[in-house]
Amino acid sequence: MKNSSQDSNAKITDWHTVSFKHKGKSEKVAVEQPANADSDNEEEAVQFVQTLEDNQQIEHKPGPLTPGKTHQIETDRQGNKRLVRKRFSAI
Repeated sequence: MKNSSQDSNAKITDWHTVSFKHKGKSEKVAVEQPANADSDNEEEAVQFVQTLEDNQQIEHKPGPLTPGKTHQIETDRQGNKRLVRKRFSAI
């Protein structure tokens, strides 16, 4: 299907590392962003992660999410950390 709307709307993403504060210490985590992300996307990602952290919505430990958590930091075998949405929260 050349030039179909499905092709042009494909979501191409990449993982980008951002820094945020956790318990007063700087930490890094990879977040999914558009592959062609610019500095505005990067700043928005940092703010998003920090807002999740400030509102205690990130689970930092492996295993089931505790109440109120919507995202979890997953660590791969090489020690790389990724922020992954696990569920949604109704306010």
